[in-house]
Amino acid sequence: NKLKFIDIHNLTKISKSELRKTMLSLVKANILFKKTKGMECKDNEEFKLNGKYENRLRRVKVNQIQIVETKQELIKTSHKIFKDRQYQIDACVVRVMKARKQLFHQQLMAECLKQLKFDAQPRQIKK
Repeated sequence: NKLKFIDIHNLTKISKSELRKTMLSLVKANILFKKTKGMECKDNEEFKLNGKYENRLRRVKVNQIQIVETKQELIKTSHKIFKDRQYQIDACVVRVMKARKQLFHQQLMAECLKQLKFDAQPRQIKK
């Protein structure tokens, strides 16, 4: 009647991060019980089926929970976004300079900021 997280992972072969989200969603919907309180899920966490769970609907919709990104993941994501945007900034600078041939730095910055689809900072264009 009780299963550990690692056993469920071994039986289903679902990635641990995806399985964590799913299991915590089922706990939040009161379909499963978790041994410890809180929204953390370790490998040795035990889950138990809620035998008293009732719902008048034939199909139950369980919302997937959002797991908060850690600081390291957030930094990694922002670095990747900056890298992708840098190519767009470079292409914009080349486009503007090919069209105008000669341009003062301030005019180039203004034109690039106007053409880019995202809110770029002037220091990003300087790089």
